[in-house]
Amino acid sequence: MKQISLIKNLFSNYIKNLTVYKKMLIMYSGILGTLLVISLIAVRIILNMYDIKLYQTSIKELGYYIDAMETQLLDIEQRSYGIAMDYDMQRQLNEIMLIDDEQKYAYSINNFRTRIIQESINAELVISIIYTDRKNAFYQNGKMHLSVPDDIYQEFLNKCSEAAGGYVYIEPSEQFPYLLSGRDIRHYLNADLRYLGTLIFISEISDIVERNKDVLKVDDTRLYILSDDGIVYGDNVFVDEGFLRTVLDKEYDIVKINKKKYFICHANSDKYSWDYINIVPYDSTFMLSRMMPYLLIVGFILLFAGTVMVIKKVARYITYPLDTLTDTMYIVEQGEFERAKDYLGTGYSTDELGMLQQNFANMLERIQELIRENYEKQILLKDTMYQSLQAQINPHFLYNTLNSVTWMIQAERYQEANQMVISLGELMRQAFSQETMSTVAEEADLLNNYIFIQHIRYENRGRFVMEVEPEAENRMIPRMILQPIVENAIYYGIDQSISICSIHIKICLSNDMVVAEITDDGPGMDTSVLDQVRTFTMKPRGNGIGLKNIYDRLELLYKTDYQFHINSKAGEGTTVTIVLPGTVAEQRNDINIYS
Repeated sequence: MKQISLIKNLFSNYIKNLTVYKKMLIMYSGILGTLLVISLIAVRIILNMYDIKLYQTSIKELGYYIDAMETQLLDIEQRSYGIAMDYDMQRQLNEIMLIDDEQKYAYSINNFRTRIIQESINAELVISIIYTDRKNAFYQNGKMHLSVPDDIYQEFLNKCSEAAGGYVYIEPSEQFPYLLSGRDIRHYLNADLRYLGTLIFISEISDIVERNKDVLKVDDTRLYILSDDGIVYGDNVFVDEGFLRTVLDKEYDIVKINKKKYFICHANSDKYSWDYINIVPYDSTFMLSRMMPYLLIVGFILLFAGTVMVIKKVARYITYPLDTLTDTMYIVEQGEFERAKDYLGTGYSTDELGMLQQNFANMLERIQELIRENYEKQILLKDTMYQSLQAQINPHFLYNTLNSVTWMIQAERYQEANQMVISLGELMRQAFSQETMSTVAEEADLLNNYIFIQHIRYENRGRFVMEVEPEAENRMIPRMILQPIVENAIYYGIDQSISICSIHIKICLSNDMVVAEITDDGPGMDTSVLDQVRTFTMKPRGNGIGLKNIYDRLELLYKTDYQFHINSKAGEGTTVTIVLPGTVAEQRNDINIYS
């Protein structure tokens, strides 16, 4: 085994290291040799295909035949149902069952027999109809008067009783070679389903089979119907039940019976659980063998087309390294260098293409090193810029808040100033945190303290409403990202309004994104001013943090995976909306949930 593996490896390495020209010569020579072998087995393949085609045609015809048979059998079933459910039949039998006088009973039952006679005339597939009430009445009429063996008769009555008005049948057997079918007649006019008698149909299965035999187009075909209990029907029986059982193990077969070849196929009828077996003389199909030369010509044409396809495959194998190199370059264009290296693989051959792959792999390594060095520099720059932007917030916020506290002290509102300082201390504890991210709940706490301070400062000039959806509380957002927007809303809303101004803060989840919306009903902005605000070309007034600061922070943190919208109309107020990825926070013990 090791020697075979060694030889295989040596041969593989030998082929791999040949030039492209020699590889093509070897492969094309192999293809031409393979064509000779394929030509020898072409005839056999065609014959096998012919057998499969013959099976497909035969099974298709057999399926049509089964459909036709079941249509005939369904007609018998529907006829029994029509008689049993007929209004006059129901009424007449109900009246007979209620008669106590024997003379009246004899007269009424005689009229009922007239109806049975009429039904037996109309039923083409039924050779005899029997009515019985299992006690006194038993009447039979039809083309033939047949005596049903007692055990089969009693078995059929038991089946009818169990079916409670449903259709039942007993298939033909050696003891009674007729199809026995029918049902109990139940009184349904007043829905009491009282027993009114039993309707029995006797049918000649061979008549039904012969009616549909023209569906099977092959002459001298032999048809068999097999059930779990035995042979239901046998056409010119020359095989036994055991042989038929073995046929069911294969889709189709070609066998010899009495020194003659026969083609056998079978199909199943789900309704009656019967297996239909069709046995066709195989010699009768040899007429198509005259067409064999033409089939061979077609086969060789197809073989040529197949050879062309194989040559394409060979060319694909030879040029595979070039294709791999091309695909790798495309992956590199997408910026996925690691996947490009994996796709390019290792163990290159020593031919021209292998050397090209090796040089390209070396180039990828060098490019990755250069990118890695540049990336580390960019990360350091990004961290420095972010910390600088975040540091801008705290001094301004502290300055504005202390101004408010000073104003309260000057106004001798010491108790309120004391409460403001307490809120300021809690606010500073949160704001001066070194973490760049915080939960929505923590930001809500920070805003709650900030709003408390501003509410004391502005008294009745401003109304503050904050809504935080509970499902959003444990989602992570940048620290101090909302407070500057609320501060701007106060400055441009409450400070610039002559009436009471409302500021509404809403934080919720939408499609697993955190949506923060700060709305004021202040003076708003006209279109020209709004355009300047959106493009950050308007210089902020006062000491507040500009919206561009917030935009820059979001740009650094999320790049394009966020939304930042500013909408305003003159006289209707302003709305700032931020949509951020809703990353779930890890479990922390120091989170003060805002509610």
